[in-house]
Amino acid sequence: GYGAYWNRAGMAFAKRSQVTLMHGLMKNFSGVNLDYLGLVFPLEKEIGTGAAITSTGANLEEGELNEVSRFTAGSYRLALGYEIIKDMAMGISINTETISTKLGSEVNSGANISFYGWITDYISVGAVLADVPKLDPFDNLRAGFAVWQFNDRLIVAVDTVMRREINTEKDITIQPHAGAEYLLDDTIYLRAGYDKNRFTGGVGVTYWEQYIDYTYYRDRALGDTHRFSYSFKFGDSVIRRDDVEVKALPEDEKPPAEQTTTEVDKSKKMEKMFRKAEKLFSDLKYEEAIKVWEEMLKLEPSYELAKTKIKAAEIMIKNRGEKEEKGK
Repeated sequence: GYGAYWNRAGMAFAKRSQVTLMHGLMKNFSGVNLDYLGLVFPLEKEIGTGAAITSTGANLEEGELNEVSRFTAGSYRLALGYEIIKDMAMGISINTETISTKLGSEVNSGANISFYGWITDYISVGAVLADVPKLDPFDNLRAGFAVWQFNDRLIVAVDTVMRREINTEKDITIQPHAGAEYLLDDTIYLRAGYDKNRFTGGVGVTYWEQYIDYTYYRDRALGDTHRFSYSFKFGDSVIRRDDVEVKALPEDEKPPAEQTTTEVDKSKKMEKMFRKAEKLFSDLKYEEAIKVWEEMLKLEPSYELAKTKIKAAEIMIKNRGEKEEKGK
């Protein structure tokens, strides 16, 4: 759900639609709000789309009488992610930002360009260049990498943000960020991070394609900040580039026309079966999903993704059984 806000390129790898709602509370400022609504909607094959709305507001005290006025800022994003080559995607978003006070309002527009992909099965890389019309790569460039381990249960990410100082056009600041997330018991995940010389933390719960999350961090200007979010996935899984791959044959090995038609029918059948298995898996019907993937292997014994999916489902069944035993 945050794909339309953070790295738009990552939406190219999304398989199901997702909605995310977030609300932030600042302990030291009762009149401050931070709200977010995001949608990621994957399309067929290599394309993902998204939209996001962010709203920030604050009460301002002015003058000798401390008159209270309202400051509001909102941003609106439309985003697109496209897998340009295998395991590497590019994203772009068109942004509109509005700022309103009692003195008037201002509207600004711009675009962000991002890249995201995998250099190995366990390492992903990404970069975001913000406010592209400024044509200054150091005005707001973020780049980093993440390492995925233990069947993606542990994720460790490191990135840096390069910016020019506000008061000078020459000096460039480099701000390092690091974080880790670990999934416990397939339901609870814990996070810890380092951001702008201070530590952050969070905890989340996932169940039936729903995610409830809490994050704490201390902002220099706003003080203690608490962020709550809720996400849910919906819709059928989208078939991606590597899910059902049809390999091209050399000219001298191509089958006759009637056999080619059969291969096309077979590919369509496998695509339909894959959708069914993914839906069963997301509904926690692991045994039924395994049966469908096994049927796919009968059609295509070398289909490695089905083998991987079966192993994942078997792990989920095992973990579920262990939980039931503990509950007795």
